[in-house]
Amino acid sequence: FLNSGRCEFLEDFARPFAIKIFMQLMGLPIEDYALVKDWEFGVLHQTDTVKREKATRESVAYIRRLIRERNLAPAQDLISIGVHGKIDGRPLCEDEALGLLYQMFLAGLDTVANTLAFIFRYIAQHPEQQVLLKTEPLLLRNAVEEFLRYFSVIVDTRVATRDMHYAGVSMKAGDRVMLPTMLAFDHSIDDPGTIDLRRKNANRHVAFGAGAHLCLGQYLARRELAVALEAWIAKVPIFKVTPSTPQRCHGGQVFGMEELHLDWSPPI
Repeated sequence: FLNSGRCEFLEDFARPFAIKIFMQLMGLPIEDYALVKDWEFGVLHQTDTVKREKATRESVAYIRRLIRERNLAPAQDLISIGVHGKIDGRPLCEDEALGLLYQMFLAGLDTVANTLAFIFRYIAQHPEQQVLLKTEPLLLRNAVEEFLRYFSVIVDTRVATRDMHYAGVSMKAGDRVMLPTMLAFDHSIDDPGTIDLRRKNANRHVAFGAGAHLCLGQYLARRELAVALEAWIAKVPIFKVTPSTPQRCHGGQVFGMEELHLDWSPPI
């Protein structure tokens, strides 16, 4: 799409980039891209419960079939590692491998694409930041951490184990409590509500969780974000959000964008 001067960022770049990389790591056939993309939407964003259940059942069956295939014929991919992995010296049973791999399957599809969408909307609205990244490419890694700090997309949940009252809110045992990471700004840093690509301690964030819940895929995600930014900034002229086009967002377990139109065509 480079020579066309415009694109719909999610469909043309962010989703194919993130999903196909993860499919290659998992060992999924790339020709199943459309199928996997539909399941990702169905499981994570579909509001119709019947359609969500259908997507879940189909994707679980798909991963289970691949587990059985890799059990007989291992390959150099994440599915084979999961199938032939061990816990305390014993092999995983099929359901344990399914639980592990299905969690990885869902986690690797949506988060990077949506983080990219928020990053690119921001720099499309701030062309001076594009110029900065073009002229000082060594800032790229620092910029990724600052963007992760500011655009954390995960909305995690926990279940209250007892009745309690906190910060003016009453919660009952069994209530599901939402934990949106995008609200967790570190107020020990200067002006946390502002994006500063030169910030030195931008890694103080919870975009990947913390402690026992630290994201297993954080290194892959960082590399994907850096590679996407580096390749785009090097090839695409200064771009902007296409005027009068929708910028639709969604909530859910992963906060994200559904549509983002970008333009770098020369003026007529």
